[in-house]
Amino acid sequence: MFMVSPTASLKLLIAFAVAAVLATIYVAIVAVATDVPIVGALLACLGGVVAVLGLTAVHVGVAHGLLKASSIWRRFRPPAPAVRT
Repeated sequence: MFMVSPTASLKLLIAFAVAAVLATIYVAIVAVATDVPIVGALLACLGGVVAVLGLTAVHVGVAHGLLKASSIWRRFRPPAPAVRT
């Protein structure tokens, strides 16, 4: 199990909030442009938010895993030889 810093948690929360708002706006515009009933538009907005948040969570998780893996591999790399002048 890994620990997430408070700063990273806040950035993740902000990313989720922005993604949810953008998805809702996009789906609402498409729903109005295509004359979808209100209930259908609300369900579409909910589906869009879930889809975007899911993809955002996967992206952040993969990026976090890659960064963590690269920092672990750096620990095992032998130190660079000292340069003598």
